Amino acid sequence: MVKKMVGIGIATVGGLAIVGSVFGGEIKTYGKTGGRLIEEKLEEAAGTGAKLEVLKTRVVQLDDEVDHLRRAATSRQVELEAARTHVQEDEQAVLRQKKVLSRAADLLDENRDAYEISGRSYPRAVVEEDARAKLETCTASEKSIEEEKRIVQVREKTLELARAHLDRAVKRRSELSSLVRGLEARLAQMKAKRALADALEAEPLSSEVQGELAKAEKLAKEVEQKLETDDRLLDERLARKDVQGGTIDYDKPAEPKPEDTARAIRAHLNGNAPAAPASELH
Repeated sequence: MVKKMVGIGIATVGGLAIVGSVFGGEIKTYGKTGGRLIEEKLEEAAGTGAKLEVLKTRVVQLDDEVDHLRRAATSRQVELEAARTHVQEDEQAVLRQKKVLSRAADLLDENRDAYEISGRSYPRAVVEEDARAKLETCTASEKSIEEEKRIVQVREKTLELARAHLDRAVKRRSELSSLVRGLEARLAQMKAKRALADALEAEPLSSEVQGELAKAEKLAKEVEQKLETDDRLLDERLARKDVQGGTIDYDKPAEPKPEDTARAIRAHLNGNAPAAPASELH
């Protein structure tokens, strides 16, 4: 759908631009307006959530870059340690060479024609030639060590920069992660607020549902009235058969029983009860 919109937009803007070259700048203005409207539609189609997902993808890509910088810093560290070790080994070798040269200088200071060295006899000229060669080698080694030390300094600077790049990338990665989490929280809050706004603006019940409910309420009233009528008719039928109908009324007082005249006379004659009124004995 988005590709289709883009195609329509390009065709529309392009066509308006061609017409504008013929009919004037006003058509070009319309073309720009149409292009802007199309961009706004694409912006709406993309949505904030989609942009946030793109941002999260870029943060993941930044993880790869951080790993690359970390490997680079580790490699620079290894190179620096190797260069330092090489310098230390060369310095130890130069110290040994200097000890040999010092011994040779002591021998030459004796001004002898021949020297006994390690059980062998060497003419002075041979000893001098060997000492000069060792001196040249020692001097060259010292110069080489100076070059190696400069290389070590360069590697130290390189490692320092590599670590600085790594630290900045890690810091930026952390900042972006925090930003993404904050944006996700804001997006969730916005969705909740939108849902609340939609719920407040929406009608509680649609007109169709309200109509059905009105019909149901009318039907319920009709059923209730029919039940009341049928119940009343049944009570009347039962009353004709001297059968108590309806429901039990627990609050209604009991009806007084009719007076037993014979029992009243016997009670009076036996003196167990006060005499009945004269009107009742006649």
